[in-house]
Amino acid sequence: LNMLSDHKVLQESHIHEMPADDRNAQEVANASDAENNAILDAAAHDYEEEIIGLLGKEPVFDLAILGMGPDAHMASLFPGLPQIHNRDRIVLGVNHSPKQPPMRLTLSAPVLAHSRRTWFLTAGEQKGKALMNALSSDNNPDYPASFANGTEEIAWLTTAETLHAAIQ
Repeated sequence: LNMLSDHKVLQESHIHEMPADDRNAQEVANASDAENNAILDAAAHDYEEEIIGLLGKEPVFDLAILGMGPDAHMASLFPGLPQIHNRDRIVLGVNHSPKQPPMRLTLSAPVLAHSRRTWFLTAGEQKGKALMNALSSDNNPDYPASFANGTEEIAWLTTAETLHAAIQ
């Protein structure tokens, strides 16, 4: 990521922007849940239509490269939030995310699970327990990363520090 940032690739890609919502952080915080959910639903629908247009109604990605949080979340699928259980949509809105930003879009667990290859990138001692929980579970909503195993390949790229914490 440092290389991409140093060469201004990330800034020029607009990967960090959610163009469906041009409100500032204070406006988002002051808005009602209904208003924020409506914006998320519209953005999720638009993104879903883009994916369907490219990959069909049951999209399969060749490769999903994911990170995992210390709570074993992946993408924006967090433990304890209802999105992990949604099987009907390709793209989901997440309001009140436990991690910033509070409003996000995410691919659903079934879409991520049907990627041909899934590569997880994890680093840090704080992710050791989450790594062990994700690896020892299958489709466990307490450990969302356990849903994405790739239909052909799963690879965990991690550090010695993370592995050491996982086996302690």
